[in-house]
Amino acid sequence: MKYFDKINRKLKGEMSASEAAEFDQELQENEELAKAYELQQMEEDLLSLAVEEDLLAEIKAIRNEQSASSTKETKVVQMRSWRRVLSIAAGLAFLLAAYFMWNNGGEDPSYMAIAQEGYRTNPPNLSGTKAVGDDPQAFETNKQLLLSSSQQDLGAAITFFETEKADSPEAAYYLGHGYWRRGDYEKSLLNFDYFLEQAGKDDRLRPAAEYYKALTLLALGESNEVKTWIQGKKGEHPFQKPFEVLLKKIERN
Repeated sequence: MKYFDKINRKLKGEMSASEAAEFDQELQENEELAKAYELQQMEEDLLSLAVEEDLLAEIKAIRNEQSASSTKETKVVQMRSWRRVLSIAAGLAFLLAAYFMWNNGGEDPSYMAIAQEGYRTNPPNLSGTKAVGDDPQAFETNKQLLLSSSQQDLGAAITFFETEKADSPEAAYYLGHGYWRRGDYEKSLLNFDYFLEQAGKDDRLRPAAEYYKALTLLALGESNEVKTWIQGKKGEHPFQKPFEVLLKKIERN
């Protein structure tokens, strides 16, 4: 891959501040780099989500094949391999399908792919939010478990925040992210909505919840609702620029 090493350094956070700024500028100007960057991001997400060893091995094998050859015959073999991967991990089906389409010349990413990209580009800063509840330490510990690649850890965090939601509406915000990472977008939306209903207008998490609600609606294919939701947030919103990017991608889809 032409830009593999450069993109890899960016994704791993190995660039200096000036290098990262230069890279971000180049992303805006170089369409080929931008597409390669989104593809490599998607591959890394797949690898981090592939908790089953056989699925991880399948994905790595396909990546090695793609690096070695791009012939039509190889593409057919890879297509069969991806079908095998999809059969192993139904929970990753949307992301895998988006990845396969993107890597094989698809012009338009699905709404799911756009939503996933928006989440990757603007990930939640859970470590930067204040722990609340009767046991702040437990709250903090389970916030970090939400970021784990382990489905067991993620499930434990979801269970914890479900028990906390009645007493602490802020737990619903974290549940929204937990269900998002699990791929249960219906429950993710329910929890972001619950948090927004309960949170005060000045709540520090409210702008983020509004942005992630938009992504969740889009993941569910509700593009018109996303447009209406974003248009209702016009003004000096902390996520104004990401909102604008999201609208442009929806219009192009």
